[in-house]
Amino acid sequence: MNNTWIVAKREFMTRALKKKFLLITLFMPLIIAIFSGSLGVIMSYKSDSQIKLILKDSTHIIPADVQKWNNLVFTRDSSKDENVIQKLENGYDGVLILPQISADLESEYSPVIQTTKKVDLGTKASLIDFIQSNVKNKKLEILGLDRSKLDNLDKGIHLIDENVSGKKESGSEVAAVIGGIFGVFLYLLLTINGSMIMRSVMEEKTNRIVEVMISTVKPAELMFGKIIGVGLVGLFQVIIWCITTPLFIFLITYLISGSMDMSASMPPTAVGDTAQMETMNSMMGDVMSQLAVVNWWVMIPTIFLFFLLGYLMYSSLFAAIGSSMGDDQGEGQSLTFLVIMPLLFGFYISISALQSPNSDLAVWSSMIPLFSPIVMPVRLAFEPPAWQIITSLILLFLASLFFAWLSARIYRVGILMYGKKATFKDLVKWFKSK
Repeated sequence: MNNTWIVAKREFMTRALKKKFLLITLFMPLIIAIFSGSLGVIMSYKSDSQIKLILKDSTHIIPADVQKWNNLVFTRDSSKDENVIQKLENGYDGVLILPQISADLESEYSPVIQTTKKVDLGTKASLIDFIQSNVKNKKLEILGLDRSKLDNLDKGIHLIDENVSGKKESGSEVAAVIGGIFGVFLYLLLTINGSMIMRSVMEEKTNRIVEVMISTVKPAELMFGKIIGVGLVGLFQVIIWCITTPLFIFLITYLISGSMDMSASMPPTAVGDTAQMETMNSMMGDVMSQLAVVNWWVMIPTIFLFFLLGYLMYSSLFAAIGSSMGDDQGEGQSLTFLVIMPLLFGFYISISALQSPNSDLAVWSSMIPLFSPIVMPVRLAFEPPAWQIITSLILLFLASLFFAWLSARIYRVGILMYGKKATFKDLVKWFKSK
């Protein structure tokens, strides 16, 4: 056991204390924040260039005071001159013709835009939204209906979820968010750390360093030392991220709020209007109250147990795969796929469990050890029965021990085999060997 800890310490020190690793770990939250923000800006980007259109609206579908919509600028023209090319030579981009609304209000409305070049998709979508809104208002006017009263019919529904037993519970929306975060987080940790172990085993085998190490430590001690060491590296990363992420969020928020006077940038009517702010505060208060009733003292340790057992199981399998690969590291993709597939299935099942945490698929998948490290933590936010959690933990514990024992038997032989990729027949032979 002492040798196992020596190997674990070596793995941790050689990986965690590298300058490159520390820099990436420290600034990864900031990089992700910058990337996400940049992606949001790119996706929401709209061209500032104005599109000038001549508007022919003989039936006054568009109100007279409307001269602009987003980047569309309208100039009304009541003449009957149909020479479009001549009009466009005066600096206009096109002519928008709005026909009269049919007496049959349910019939399709077909406006026409005439240009000398093709209309881009963004402009076309903006035009459709603009025309649709105004045509709808015109139809309501024809029918003698009040738009404000009609809009009141579309008010959202807020479902109040009450427990008749008097026990306070978190809402399903908050539970889904918590479960989704844990599911994605565990999937990434298992995949990344498992792949890290496999690469470490493959590198030492290819460089023949393992031959020297095997002379002083047993293969099983070497394998489990690697598993523990890489696991500690992953835990070290998580701790740093938990510290740096709030710091970066606070720093970015402080810089933005310090460089911008939000009240000055808002229109006068918005500054004095507190209704929206009150609504947001109410929503935040509701979310915080739901988070407060979550039993974190039970959930966090339970999730940690599932991760620990799942990590032991999958990292052992990744180590066995690394030991079975030949000199060409690309040949082992088929074996790697066999381990990645249960993780992928578990991840997709966890997404389904967010919608139906008590469905047969979610319940039985949370009992299967290959899926439970990801699926059950997602279901924990929805407070499944205690017997399901205990049963899942017991089965996962037994499966982790079995796969760790199985992987150790394959690893002790495979780590010293060179020249070719191991087949399934070879793996069975290594397992049976004494």
